[in-house]
Amino acid sequence: MAMRVLSGSIIADPGNLRESRAQVSSWLSGQASQAILDDIIVVFSELLTNGVTASGRGESVDFRVELDANQIRVTVANGRGDASQVKVQPMPQPEAEGGRGLALAQVYSDRLEILLALDSVEVTATFVL
Repeated sequence: MAMRVLSGSIIADPGNLRESRAQVSSWLSGQASQAILDDIIVVFSELLTNGVTASGRGESVDFRVELDANQIRVTVANGRGDASQVKVQPMPQPEAEGGRGLALAQVYSDRLEILLALDSVEVTATFVL
């Protein structure tokens, strides 16, 4: 199977999250077991939400989903590179109001990579098929 790629960009507004989740879910439909797809959508949703939350209103958050015969990679990038805010922490208590995004991504994906640059943050979760 040749690599297939879906990419997009949204304006950092929580109201834009649902459409992107639906787009990625539809695009990936039938490409892996439902259990893996559910994990991918949870991770994509968490990473995209983190990107939107970390961005200023009106800024863009980019995403890319790569699919080949062996893996699915989900990448979310935003232009607010604040290294002090990007770290994988232990899973918070269930009643906590945040802090789960990177912890869930680390638990559900096979590999989690975080690229911090001076002006951006890029997080990639890889799922082996």
